Amino acid sequence: MFRSPTVTQQARARSCGSKAAFTLVEVLVSMTILLMMLLIMTQVIGTTQKTWHAASSRLTQFREARTAFDTITRGLTQATLNPFRDFTYEGSTTLGSPPMTAPTAAPTGYATSADLGFRIGAAPKIFTGFGAPNMMPGHAVIFQAPLGNTITEVDRPLNSLLCVSGYFVLFGTDLNYLPMGLVGRLQPRSRYRLYQYLPSTESNPVYNDVASQKRDAWVTVDSATATPDIRPVAENIVALVLAPSFPDANGGALVPLGRSPPGMVYDFNSYLDTTHKNQLPSSVRVVMVAMDEESAARVEQKYGTSAPTLFGATFVNADNLDGDLREVRVALEKLRLNFRIFSSTVFIPAADK
Repeated sequence: MFRSPTVTQQARARSCGSKAAFTLVEVLVSMTILLMMLLIMTQVIGTTQKTWHAASSRLTQFREARTAFDTITRGLTQATLNPFRDFTYEGSTTLGSPPMTAPTAAPTGYATSADLGFRIGAAPKIFTGFGAPNMMPGHAVIFQAPLGNTITEVDRPLNSLLCVSGYFVLFGTDLNYLPMGLVGRLQPRSRYRLYQYLPSTESNPVYNDVASQKRDAWVTVDSATATPDIRPVAENIVALVLAPSFPDANGGALVPLGRSPPGMVYDFNSYLDTTHKNQLPSSVRVVMVAMDEESAARVEQKYGTSAPTLFGATFVNADNLDGDLREVRVALEKLRLNFRIFSSTVFIPAADK
């Protein structure tokens, strides 16, 4: 026989049913907590992505800069001058070999001379006609080395033939270096870049036999004739600095060039101190400042196609090189740029020969 539930049983049923459900307040609190957790997870994921992107960009860009830096230092270790003893002539303003025209007077003595050369100096003074001084920060170097850059196809490799090599930093667009199929499709980018001057061995200007041309004329390169032999090596290199050193008077510790203040310019054929004339420096401190692509894009967005002045360091005093680098670091950090400074001292084996 069926019995209807008592009042007590009905109350218990209602009590059990109310415990199995959530109130509106509990649902709202739960949703709020869930949304906060999702927001925190989204922020963490976004920060992780930004960090990974920045690290990946920095790694990629600085890998290119490191390769360029290694190329420069490796090339400098192969620099050669091959000096020899030659006659000097009365009234001559230079030591060593006379002009290519036959001398008209008897020689007065001997001096160290060289047909090859090595030159470090302000980039606009070595590579002329490429742009204003603010477009070519830092130094340039030009030298002869057995790099074997040839255009002649032969049956056997000639990878140790003598040729000219040089490096400098220049600001400009990459329009001339875009593949023909991409011209007009890609927006040209204005960047500081490291360039290499590398004419072939067949066109080595040291072999020019022109009476009116000085033997060392090749250590100054003009854009009108050298452009085909110049190629970009790495982007976003904002400065190249070189400081040559020679042994001291006792042949001991390496010291900067003996000017006051110690200079960072060396020309093998016109240096004031005849002790170092027509000689290779024993070592060269090479410093290169690079920034990543993201920083370069922000600089371009601010300055456009105009060469930006990112720092005020002049790099003219070898004793103040570290101070100049600190100034560069402070200036780039103030601009919130991601950068790296590469530095190494390169010893030139041929200097001891």
